[in-house]
Amino acid sequence: MSNFNPQLTRYNSEEITEGSYDRPAGVSIFAVLFTLGGAVSFIVNLFIPGLIAGVEAFSPFFKALLVATLYFLSVISIAAGIGTWKGKKWGWWLALFYFAYTILGGLNQLISYPGLAEAYGTVKGGGASFYLKAIVKIVLNGLVLAYYFRESVVSYFHVESVARLKALGIVFGIGIVIFAVCTLTQLVAVR
Repeated sequence: MSNFNPQLTRYNSEEITEGSYDRPAGVSIFAVLFTLGGAVSFIVNLFIPGLIAGVEAFSPFFKALLVATLYFLSVISIAAGIGTWKGKKWGWWLALFYFAYTILGGLNQLISYPGLAEAYGTVKGGGASFYLKAIVKIVLNGLVLAYYFRESVVSYFHVESVARLKALGIVFGIGIVIFAVCTLTQLVAVR
């Protein structure tokens, strides 16, 4: 008979060098997706000006702002992936911000499409499919954002004391400020 008792072998040694074995499966999946997606996005951003249909119609400032925003999101994604994998509070916050920012981006698409179509002509992939893509983006990111508030996820990140509405207010507030600054700088650059 063995004297092995699983209750007594609970993980120690700094949770086996900061690797948590209580990580929810969904968190593991999102950590990998964040990291891979951010890395691929970072590389693809090198070629963005040639990939965006109609980019020649945009001002140089708008193109630079677009590329900077995409690099920013790539870095946030990679960092969120690493922090999420390790169960760090900052990883949870970055993940929340990423999803909130993506939701705001979808809302921005819904609001700005008529103006883009008027200013630049028909936008490739526009019309009903453009609206559908934006709505799907908003819904999917909203569902994942809700997942990050599940009890097992909140417990994994040790953020049980963070008020949900306050957290949402912070990440959406930061996203709104970033969108406002980008919009204002674009308006100033156009004049």
